Amino acid sequence: MFDSKLLEIVRAMTPEEIAGFSESPFYNDRRNRKEVSLLFKFIIRDHPACIREELSKENTHRHLFGDKPFVENRLNHIMTALLRLIESHIGYVYSGAVVESRHLFALSRFYQERNLTQRFDATISRLGELLEGDRPQDEESIWLRFRLEYLKHLQVGLYNPRSADLNLFPVLDSLEKYYITQRLILSAGLLEQNHFFRLDTSRTKLIFNQLSEHGSFSEYVDSNPLILTHYKLLPLLTDDADLEYVNSYRDLLKSMRSELAPQHLKGLYTLVRNYLVRAYNRGNSDMLPILFDNLKEEYEQGFLMEANNMYRASTVQNVVTTALKLKQFEWVFSFMGSCRDRITGTSQPENIVIFNEANYFFHTGNFDAAFDTTFHLLKYDNFYYSLAARRLEIKIWFEKADHQMAEYRLNALKSYLFSNKDKMPEQIRRNNDDFVDVVRQILSPRNRSNPKRMSMVQEKMLNTYKNIAEREWLLEKIQA
Repeated sequence: MFDSKLLEIVRAMTPEEIAGFSESPFYNDRRNRKEVSLLFKFIIRDHPACIREELSKENTHRHLFGDKPFVENRLNHIMTALLRLIESHIGYVYSGAVVESRHLFALSRFYQERNLTQRFDATISRLGELLEGDRPQDEESIWLRFRLEYLKHLQVGLYNPRSADLNLFPVLDSLEKYYITQRLILSAGLLEQNHFFRLDTSRTKLIFNQLSEHGSFSEYVDSNPLILTHYKLLPLLTDDADLEYVNSYRDLLKSMRSELAPQHLKGLYTLVRNYLVRAYNRGNSDMLPILFDNLKEEYEQGFLMEANNMYRASTVQNVVTTALKLKQFEWVFSFMGSCRDRITGTSQPENIVIFNEANYFFHTGNFDAAFDTTFHLLKYDNFYYSLAARRLEIKIWFEKADHQMAEYRLNALKSYLFSNKDKMPEQIRRNNDDFVDVVRQILSPRNRSNPKRMSMVQEKMLNTYKNIAEREWLLEKIQA
């Protein structure tokens, strides 16, 4: 049952959404079978984790149907019924029917189509006031402003066609604001998805500058943090931002925390983090302290959490790895404790916890404690953790000065990479192949006794193997 669609969607729901569904007419419909309600209550006992041992199909069937013989299809039928109810509820909530601005806009359309002019005027007036006081703005409110102006333009055209053309200018003005906002946000999305390399933003800048020639638009930009922060993000998209610019942009975000909607502020912090990660992975180690500072701020503001107050396994791994590289041991120990039972995005959250504990022990020099976690005996559900665990084992044997075991595990890693070369991304395989190559050169007695040879290995690390796995550790071993 752990991998069912039902549990997947329940885990993703926030506590507020769980409570909302419990009170909804979908859940409380008398036509529902009583087992549907029993199943939901049984699942959410340990929400949002929903991974307790008793939550197996056999135990769930016994809870719903008592001593009846286990029939999987009988349970699947109830699970499917509950899933459909939850999906119907989510569809209703996200349709916007409960959002006042959308509700007023729908009413305005209705009154306009029914020729109820006075009701139309009163409703759009209320909608205009609502949008005017809507702070902070997001793309939804800007989109509604455009649609409101267009609605008013249509209304004028019904009764005074000659004035309709003059009334079109506010519509176009609103459309321009919405267009440039969406263009900037969509461009930023490329940074979030890691799908860019020196993105051409010249057209966006040209359009923005042309619009800025009109005083009203310039004033609008200066008073709209959403557009301003996304426009100033463009140098990060073109890869032109240096350390000073990144720091100044982060200061800008800090100064506008109260003026940006939480979802936009969270998104912008994520974009900055992605830029810093990419810069660091390309060999710019100066970005590492800023990356850690950015992650700390995201953690303190709750931005690293998913909507259901859980942490994605990959996020936890990135935070722990970054903090350990900077020897922030006390902070990372506290962080690991706070998210220990709140890891999602993997079917093996306990394995992720164990691996990070082992990694922590390694960085604090407690190598035997690292092995005591049994991280090296576990099976991981993706290549990233399997490779990281194998590299960690090699590093521990190296630090324990057992070069024979280090060489043995190095050969095992090489064999693993060869066996899975068609299944893993090319860049990941190359980064780990380079790791194997450099460790072998460090282990070579011929190289270790020759400073000139080790200097050549270091030069190769700095100039050729910029994306190599475990770069800092390898450089430390070479310099030692």
